[in-house]
Amino acid sequence: MKKFGQSLILVSPLAILAFTAPTQAQNAPNNAPELSLCPAAGTPIPPPPASADLAGQWDFLIDVAGTPSRGVLALGHIDGAYAGAASPQATNTVAVRRLTINGRDIQMAIASRTDGDVHFSGQLVGNGGLMCGTMIYHQGQRFRMVAVQRANSYVPASR
Repeated sequence: MKKFGQSLILVSPLAILAFTAPTQAQNAPNNAPELSLCPAAGTPIPPPPASADLAGQWDFLIDVAGTPSRGVLALGHIDGAYAGAASPQATNTVAVRRLTINGRDIQMAIASRTDGDVHFSGQLVGNGGLMCGTMIYHQGQRFRMVAVQRANSYVPASR
């Protein structure tokens, strides 16, 4: 019977980085979104500028029956609308299936592991970097939500 040498375990540098990467909470800006940023119900809101671009990262807060639920939305352009991912701090990342804009009105469908999609209905406020509205959960539960777009330092390469 041949005797083999000791086992050698190789660890990828990327695996090490995965365990040392900062959490979303550490990456969040100091000015986290608050519901007080949203206008009171019935307040007229002018439409956002036509140049408003929702692509990028957004910090969000959902008031779930008095309990704050924070996280990050990552949105990108696809087929004349937006899609991406929602990463709540307390649960796993889920797909933003589609987000559409009509003037200042926003509709968003977010994948859910149970009972079908969750929907957001709201409005863009100010220059388009603030979303205010309502998350509509299963069985019609409604919770207020606000999202603030993070500053984007990306500059596309010239062609």
